[in-house]
Amino acid sequence: MTERFTTTDAGIAAPSDERSLTIGPDGPILLQDHYLIEQMAQFNRERIPERQPHAKGGGAFGHFEVTNDVSKYTRAAVFQPGTKTEMLARFSTAPASAAAQTPGGTHADSR
Repeated sequence: MTERFTTTDAGIAAPSDERSLTIGPDGPILLQDHYLIEQMAQFNRERIPERQPHAKGGGAFGHFEVTNDVSKYTRAAVFQPGTKTEMLARFSTAPASAAAQTPGGTHADSR
C-alpha cells in the first residue's frame, strides 16, 4: 500500500500539513513557508455561499379588487376597475438582506 501525503498546487510533496516554518519554537511564522502561504491564499479566496433561511411568516388567501382607475399606470386586464382576482399574499418575517426579493419582504402571487 502506498503512503498518502499532502502536495502543493504544483504537485510537490509538502513537508507537513500541521506545522509551519517559525523562528524558534514560539517565534513568528516565516513568509518562506510557501505551502502555508498557498493554503492561506486558497482559504481566503474560498467562496462561502449565503445561508438559505427556512421560510418563516404567514400567508393569506383572498381576492384583489381594483376600486380606482389605474389605467394611466397599466393596461393589464387584472388591474381594470371592478376586476376581482383570486390571490395569495405571503408575508415574510425573514430579515431583509442584499438578496431580498422586495425591500419590505412582502410577496404577492396571483393564482
